[in-house]
Amino acid sequence: VARTQESNADKANEMENSVDDGAFVTANWRDKVPTNAFQPTLLDGHTTPTLSSRILAFLLPMPQLFRAGVIASTVGYGFGSFLIRIRTMFLPHYVVV
Repeated sequence: VARTQESNADKANEMENSVDDGAFVTANWRDKVPTNAFQPTLLDGHTTPTLSSRILAFLLPMPQLFRAGVIASTVGYGFGSFLIRIRTMFLPHYVVV
């Protein structure tokens, strides 16, 4: 479907409304969560984080950290298993004490 002049004009108006003194207005709730729970202000340099946003700063990175941990442990276990298989291939009579 081709865009009409009206839809392009509406999109331009939305962009104008989303700009406030040259800076974009924060529309995402994640922008109000600090990257570090102990930092004094948010990334804008003026807003002090609330207690709930500081608590969210601990919870927000958990899925990424969980994913990194699962990948790292899988790679580590796989590499260890690979080394044991190589040892078994070269030293078939080796007994772990």
